[in-house]
Amino acid sequence: MKIFFIIMTMLTSQQNPNQDIYVISEPSFTTPNQCLAFVDAEMNGLVAKANIAFEGRPVENIYCIEQNKLQELLTEMEKAQGTSI
Repeated sequence: MKIFFIIMTMLTSQQNPNQDIYVISEPSFTTPNQCLAFVDAEMNGLVAKANIAFEGRPVENIYCIEQNKLQELLTEMEKAQGTSI
């Protein structure tokens, strides 16, 4: 069974040049449509949560991503930054 998570990409700027992501692991979803419906219903709360975590930095985009693809993304980000996430 596939599991989907919400991720938000944070806007880059001169002060924050790194492409950071914020992962919402709970709740998780079994279909992309469930995930998208939750994002539609809870968008303001999700964005507010990311803004707090990233000290007011704006959210650039919100995605629903399958668990294996998320792991691939995190692995690629680790390689690019040379650190563990």
